[in-house]
Amino acid sequence: MTLIRTFCKLTIFGITALTLGTSGFSPVAAAPSGTQTFGSVDIAKVQTQSTRKIKYDADLHTLADRLDTQFRQQTSSVMLTKAEQTELGTLIGKPRQSDADAARVTALQTKASAAAQELTDLQQKKDPSATDSNRLATLTSQYEAGKAALQAVGDGYQAQIRALSDADNAEFTRTVKEAISASAQQKGLSVVFTSDIAVYTANDITDDVVKRVNK
Repeated sequence: MTLIRTFCKLTIFGITALTLGTSGFSPVAAAPSGTQTFGSVDIAKVQTQSTRKIKYDADLHTLADRLDTQFRQQTSSVMLTKAEQTELGTLIGKPRQSDADAARVTALQTKASAAAQELTDLQQKKDPSATDSNRLATLTSQYEAGKAALQAVGDGYQAQIRALSDADNAEFTRTVKEAISASAQQKGLSVVFTSDIAVYTANDITDDVVKRVNK
């Protein structure tokens, strides 16, 4: 079964360029002479030097690591129902477990282990009775339902990570755009290009944008 960590590695702040456009912004301020004055910004540098982005990355890694730990523990209890898996995940995810919480975790894990062992024993039995066959069918159905429950849990964890990643990306993009706009207005720039479009301009505002983003 695919672990949640696979998803995390693929999506943690997976952006190479913010959605700033490739032809610059709408004019924000005309140059004093009435002619257009162009500027550029290195988005990659802004991301690298942004303390805000570093915090976003750290928060996302923390969430991913926590959910990965929970999911790994839950995969060893595949014989639980969806409700029991949800309960187990909630209990494991608590920063501080009470004695009652710890006891419930143990009870759920013990129940799952016992059912898994019974299933294995019945699968290996050479001459099963009719009762054994019926029990094997029940446990097999329980196992398949447990796999589906785990998949649902994993999907839920992925959704949590994706939601945080999307929110961080949107917030960081907004902040960078606002910083670029403010810097451009202050310097009287009509258009700002990303540095991958404009190889050179006399008005590189990257450092100023980094300062504004990190305020």
